[in-house]
Amino acid sequence: MYKEYLFELIREEKVVFWAGSGFSLYAGFPSGKELGKIFYDKLTTIEKLYIDENLALPDLTEEILRLRGSRNSLNQLLNDVFKNKMPVSSEYHELLAGIPHFKTFITTNYDSLIEDSLKQNSQVIYSVNQIPYIDKNKIQVFKIHGDLSDPDSIILTKSDFNNFFKLNAESDTFWTVIKERIATNNVLFVGYNLEDPNISVIFEKISDELGTHRKECFLVAPDLPQTKINFLISQNIHYINSTGEQLITDLVQNINDHIISDFEKGLTSVETYRKFLANIKLESDIKSNKDGFEIKSLKHSTGKGKGKFELTLRNDPAFIKKFKEHFSEGRLEEFKIPAEQLINTDFRIEGLKLPLPDKQTTIRFEPKPIKTTTIDIRFEDGFEMTDIPIKVFTSKSHVEIHIKIKSVLMYLKLFPGNYPEFQFNFKYIHNELCTTTKEEIEVFTLLKKLVAGDLFTVYPKEGKTFTNVFPKTENFKEELDFYLELFTSLRKIEQYYKIRFSEVKMSLIDDGMVEKINLLMSIVNNTKIEIDALEEFEISEFEVSEENLKRLQAVNQNNAPVFNIYEDPQIIELFGHSFQAGYLKVEYLDPYISNLGEIINKKDQIPILISKQKKALVSFVKDYKK
Repeated sequence: MYKEYLFELIREEKVVFWAGSGFSLYAGFPSGKELGKIFYDKLTTIEKLYIDENLALPDLTEEILRLRGSRNSLNQLLNDVFKNKMPVSSEYHELLAGIPHFKTFITTNYDSLIEDSLKQNSQVIYSVNQIPYIDKNKIQVFKIHGDLSDPDSIILTKSDFNNFFKLNAESDTFWTVIKERIATNNVLFVGYNLEDPNISVIFEKISDELGTHRKECFLVAPDLPQTKINFLISQNIHYINSTGEQLITDLVQNINDHIISDFEKGLTSVETYRKFLANIKLESDIKSNKDGFEIKSLKHSTGKGKGKFELTLRNDPAFIKKFKEHFSEGRLEEFKIPAEQLINTDFRIEGLKLPLPDKQTTIRFEPKPIKTTTIDIRFEDGFEMTDIPIKVFTSKSHVEIHIKIKSVLMYLKLFPGNYPEFQFNFKYIHNELCTTTKEEIEVFTLLKKLVAGDLFTVYPKEGKTFTNVFPKTENFKEELDFYLELFTSLRKIEQYYKIRFSEVKMSLIDDGMVEKINLLMSIVNNTKIEIDALEEFEISEFEVSEENLKRLQAVNQNNAPVFNIYEDPQIIELFGHSFQAGYLKVEYLDPYISNLGEIINKKDQIPILISKQKKALVSFVKDYKK
């Protein structure tokens, strides 16, 4: 129950790592009890008569020292066991060294696994004489039982322990520094099974020095009996049932899952964040903001990192089939998974989990190009475009070129064949939001020329210039003509009214929008627009008089012109702009009064006008005339 809490404290850089001999067992080094047996087995037959092999290590070594009167053999054996022997593995110490959240290590071990794994990032401290030279830019490794490079520093016998913890003033100074570390941080004990008598002395020392003001302590050990768990509870130490190796494995996974969100929340420092990523060969582009830092991007330092992506899709057979086909066939175009198709996602790069927004969002997959460059293109009539970004992709079946031109992404697929008789496939996708009308005209002019089979020359940024022509493609001709004419009209409207269209969206371009553009163009060009006139028109407020009846007869007999001017001035709304168009004038083509006989015979009073052609001309006038 305490493991997740411990991991949170570690991720916040608030924990000191305290290692015992149990954490070095996997590397091939002995526990305290096993080391005692090694010492006993090295005794002569006569010496064994005087020393009890069941003594605890400090008592056993104390008896050997008294018997022999010298520490030389003890020191030599320690060197043979720990210094002159290569570890069978250092896997978990290497993992531990890759966790920069730990700033302080304390160990009772004689081996050098911790400092060897940390390499130049560590500073070993085992003597009071080293205290003044502590380098805050390095990770401190306090070896409280001494270091084999200095035999006088070794704490092994019972007398050594008594001197260090109880009697020696210099040791008190050394312990004061350690006390400062554990007073301001939580402590994690790994590699202690409570069989070693010195661990009880350490716990008592912490309790005596810090009392109730100490931070929380945790001890990791597998399957301790309840009596020993009760002892830990009495010492106010939280017990976690696990091996040290499993804990480190779980910890790395936990940090991978949380470090990005921890960093953005300010729980992890910039230095620790960058070091952790560097250990797994990742680089991060970060940006400061008012709340702290924001992660802009992540990439592998070699460009060849391993990623893992797991997702759960909704049970939509049609979309699942589309998804499988895209990835099984190795298609090179972009693929999107809409938010509504997602149930769960898990993104990882080098094991690092990438956090997703609070709400599911659309996921976009893009292929990786083998080449990225820019080109210039020029046609025989002089039309040209420069600095066009292109990306080249390859698959087993074809070569694909993606060309980004302003608001359009073009896809050119080239299938195997004898040059220039290659098979060719072309399509384009336009962004929802358009750029300027000038740029849109250029884009659609280019597209139109390409599909029309016009000869062009390409000037790449790298490589040789070449001239070619694409096969004519009739599929897009009508569509491209439509958009080219539309943006040309919008450009003329801009120039006429001295405005700029900035919110032109492709989804808003429909028949109604085209009608508005045509109406404005009739003003710009001072022309009339022919429209359908399928409905009848009633001439209201008609006064029956001889003169008016002659006018009606002239309409039917001579096609006399008939028009209507609407009395309300017209306002045309187009892409965020309002245009004062004037008064709408509708002139009927081939007009005819369908109820003229009824009007003459005074059976009707309101003439009904129709167009035999069912057409009318629309224009705008500045002044209203009834």
